[in-house]
Amino acid sequence: MSLKLYSALIRRDKSHKIADIALVMEGFSFLALFFSLPWFLCHKMWQSSFVMIFFEILLIWSYNSGLLPGFDVFFLQLAIFFVVAINANHWYRQYLRSKGYFLTAFVLAQNEEEARLKAMKSLHRNSPDLSFDEISDEIIDSKSYLKAMKIDKEQKFSA
Repeated sequence: MSLKLYSALIRRDKSHKIADIALVMEGFSFLALFFSLPWFLCHKMWQSSFVMIFFEILLIWSYNSGLLPGFDVFFLQLAIFFVVAINANHWYRQYLRSKGYFLTAFVLAQNEEEARLKAMKSLHRNSPDLSFDEISDEIIDSKSYLKAMKIDKEQKFSA
């Protein structure tokens, strides 16, 4: 298996405890290439969704009014999709930063679970005096974490 590069971002709650760890895979996003608008909506990036809708309406309007031929509209749409796919993960990381997350590390891992563990090790290595008191109960307590993630009892992994 090949290694993937992830950005690890953490968010602290009001009591300055670590409340969440977000991982964003770096690089090209095939999902954003083929499903740009649903990708933005799924990540709750409403402004980007409206921008995509605006550009789509603008291209359709320019085609219907005769400003651009269909061939040009097709290539402009294709170019927009590739620009979105190249930048989607970066824009998502910037969106998370605007929501109070901050970048802690870049991690090379085979999958997201391994990346999360490496991110926690990196956080501990950079803050050796980090204690369990600084981590929110939702991360430490698996039951609270599963409730927060809205996962049913059938989907739990046995310890």
